[in-house]
Amino acid sequence: ATVGKSYLIENLEEDAVYASYLIRVSINRDLLIPKFVKHFFESKLYWNQIIDKQTGAGQPNVNGTKLGQIVLSYPKIEEQQKIVEKLDALQEQTKQLEAIYTKKIKDLDELKQSILQKAFRGEL
Repeated sequence: ATVGKSYLIENLEEDAVYASYLIRVSINRDLLIPKFVKHFFESKLYWNQIIDKQTGAGQPNVNGTKLGQIVLSYPKIEEQQKIVEKLDALQEQTKQLEAIYTKKIKDLDELKQSILQKAFRGEL
């Protein structure tokens, strides 16, 4: 149920990304940027790998052993940082667009209601 919902808890003493509510992945900061790993857990690449490893009928899940079988190819730290920066910028732009479209939909709904009220009162 939590596949694709990863969490990053940055703590200088504990380098970890949570792949789900229950699975904690330790990170070697000499090789990986935690936020890069978090983005991986939110990616379609991860989803495609994890879908085959899920077990259970009602609520499929993945245990730590199966999670350990997932392949994460990664570039050098510098390239990871560039990727993280681009993904963060895209996420911010997406949030801004969502807010704009949500407001436009709300405004259109209000306009529709206003027109309907005028129509029912014979004011059109």
